[in-house]
Amino acid sequence: CERVCISVYSIKQTTSLYTINYTFHSRCISVHPTQSFILTSSDDMMIKLWDWNKNWACTQTFEGHTHYVMQVVFNPKDTNTFASASLDKTIRVNHLIYCLVDNFLLKF
Repeated sequence: CERVCISVYSIKQTTSLYTINYTFHSRCISVHPTQSFILTSSDDMMIKLWDWNKNWACTQTFEGHTHYVMQVVFNPKDTNTFASASLDKTIRVNHLIYCLVDNFLLKF
């Protein structure tokens, strides 16, 4: 897309099924291994949880980083937690259900 967005495609189609519009550039997408969720990280210093079973609604926003969030990944051993890495030189581990900010915080 020509604007800042994430386009969702079907494997069988060549046209976009849905577009998530962003105000800032998105840096990373992580797909949940068993649920209908994706996480996105972006230059707005936030991580957003999107649910495709709810028409791609943003169901949670995680804040705390003070610079661009470059990477986000679900924990393969506990898929209710995820880690995010930012240019603020921190790695944060958060929980989807408890929504606790900074369950763990590593500074470099």
